[in-house]
Amino acid sequence: MTHSILRHLIDLLSPAATTASVLTVSVTIGTAIPQRVVITPAPQPTVTIVITPSPGPSPEPTLIPTPTPDPTDLFDKHFGKEASIARAIAKAENRSGDPEAMNTNRDYSGLPNKSWKQEFPNGSEDYGLMQINLFWNWEKVPGQTKAEKIAWIENPNNNIKLAKQIRDSWGNYNAWSTYKTGKYKQYLRSNT
Repeated sequence: MTHSILRHLIDLLSPAATTASVLTVSVTIGTAIPQRVVITPAPQPTVTIVITPSPGPSPEPTLIPTPTPDPTDLFDKHFGKEASIARAIAKAENRSGDPEAMNTNRDYSGLPNKSWKQEFPNGSEDYGLMQINLFWNWEKVPGQTKAEKIAWIENPNNNIKLAKQIRDSWGNYNAWSTYKTGKYKQYLRSNT
């Protein structure tokens, strides 16, 4: 658990650590042990995180809002020269741009056995900005439970990064129906 929190902190705070001399974030790990996380930039493009116990217990956990990365930057980061295509597909797949969007597909024939039909009673499900199908990408998404996998895949950085991995493994964007049908093209000029 601590490892996944640290990885998430690194992903979210690495850009801030490269522009600040020292970035300090208070985090509570466990029930009542506040932690102090100090992120300092290293000479190379790496981040060092040191966790030390706080001097005393905190009566109330302090909630720190999670910064929401700008999806435009994430598309550029993960897709590079193909960012405009990926953004257009995302817009065609998820017009609201809601990172927690879910769409159910009525594709029972692809579900291999009864246990999968219990996990996906209405058909397979697409999640996030890129509407990634959780059933077909189950092994690629970290987490032990469906809820953990959904939480991971709804994170915009994770969703876009996984979309790039899917695109690379297919060699094209045919995993997305809006690409195969050409529907994404109407968003090529207007996506931002």
